[in-house]
Amino acid sequence: MLTGTVSGAPGSGNALRQRVLALTFLVIIASGICWLNYRLHFNGFVLNDYHEYCQIARNFYEGNGYSTSVLRPIAYQFFQTLPQPEVTRMPIYPFFLSLFFHLFGPSDNTIVLFNSICYIGLLVSIFFVSLELSGDYRIGILVALLTASMKSFLEYTLTAEPNLFYAALFTLLLYFFLKYPDKTFLLGMFLGILYQVRANSLFVLFGFIAAALIGKTRWLNKLGKAFFLIAGFAAGLIPYMIRNYMVIGKPFFSLYQYSLLLFTEGFPSYSIWTQLSNVDPKAYVLSHPGEIAKKAYTFFALLLDNAMTFYNPLVLLIIGIGFFLTAEDLRVRSLRSIIIAGILLQIAMLLPIGSVPYYYMYFFPAMIAAGAMNIRRYIGQYTPFALLGILLFFVYISIPYWKNPKPVNTFIPIGVEVSSLTGPQDIILSDIPWETTWYANRRSIWLPYDLDTFKTISRTLKPNYILLTGRLYLNYKDDIWRRMAEEPGYAENMGYTLNKIITYQHQPVALLFKTLDRRRS
Repeated sequence: MLTGTVSGAPGSGNALRQRVLALTFLVIIASGICWLNYRLHFNGFVLNDYHEYCQIARNFYEGNGYSTSVLRPIAYQFFQTLPQPEVTRMPIYPFFLSLFFHLFGPSDNTIVLFNSICYIGLLVSIFFVSLELSGDYRIGILVALLTASMKSFLEYTLTAEPNLFYAALFTLLLYFFLKYPDKTFLLGMFLGILYQVRANSLFVLFGFIAAALIGKTRWLNKLGKAFFLIAGFAAGLIPYMIRNYMVIGKPFFSLYQYSLLLFTEGFPSYSIWTQLSNVDPKAYVLSHPGEIAKKAYTFFALLLDNAMTFYNPLVLLIIGIGFFLTAEDLRVRSLRSIIIAGILLQIAMLLPIGSVPYYYMYFFPAMIAAGAMNIRRYIGQYTPFALLGILLFFVYISIPYWKNPKPVNTFIPIGVEVSSLTGPQDIILSDIPWETTWYANRRSIWLPYDLDTFKTISRTLKPNYILLTGRLYLNYKDDIWRRMAEEPGYAENMGYTLNKIITYQHQPVALLFKTLDRRRS
């Protein structure tokens, strides 16, 4: 179908025809992969992070702006309403989801459709990056298909995470960098906008700065590039900073800073999120260096172990060999410097919080493209055949993924039942608040750590119902929520009575308690 390297000028009829054919082929293949993946594996969303993005997107869609309908108890010290301003997740991904909600309605399928388009966009973006580096359509298509076959990208078409959206935009950023290497301010601004998709962009910025500083130009030019990168990054963040300042008085405030305290001796497991604590995370880190270092070491070991599951070790080995081969092309060297610096800085800076393997997936398409260029240096015209062989191997080792069954998802039937038993204005306290908010469309509060916190929140946000599923995630003070579920009379002492045992496939999956005040009224 393709004749290989570009014949004719970039704007010539032959080159344009080849490009259209290549893109058409990629879109058809990628669309088929997405459809098959959806049919074989999708059964709704099963992770609370996904439901969190879903309900933020619905708030955009319903005209409530950049807000959340879930209260983390720690946020009560800043906001006492629901919905309330969102200061944990970044805004751009749920905003784009909301645009699709206007077209197709707020549903799981709409989100999968959006992520599938992002998957296709990622393959198109890396095709253009590879074509820019090699001038060979065959290499561009094969690099795109190698990216398409990675399990990590396949899995995230069926989630409500911004990973594919970010990967596509990040790869597009690299294409812009290759085409216009001197547009440093615009590059920095693009990174500032990407920060509002995922905060990981801060580490990518450092990667670009590192690449600029290790170049072979004069130091004045290096420092100038670094300055314009930072200035552009700040310019891209201006809308985000203004909004944060308006809602909370701090341009860079994020509840995510409290992640530094997760799994510490003072705040074991996820307990910090469920308390009304005004502890300063930075001060805690500085006053407990040994504890934080121990936690970082544990998280690093977990990162390495989980990476071997998330990414197939053989895939990592093959990509790594190609990526670290001697690079002759200066642009490949620059890409490699950006990627290496970005990965190392991200690992180092996120270890106290808990780095996870999918934080690194957006680097892999460019690593594959760089590896293809390095291989071509050694085997020249045989490169497409080598890449085709690697592609067949990648497809072969992805077979277990395609055989995986659909996940069991009890959140959808729970949400349907809760929606039928409660009113649109009711507030529900739950151990699955994000799932309840998305699938039942009700305002929700995460279970507070103790009764005092519960009573404080209830002064302005009195829960009408309490939904318990047994997913407690931490040891609550005095074991209050387990006791509520298991001890007769304990719920009434808290002002609630059992309203419904929710079942799924004839098995109990949740308990719904109703306020006694409501019953007596």
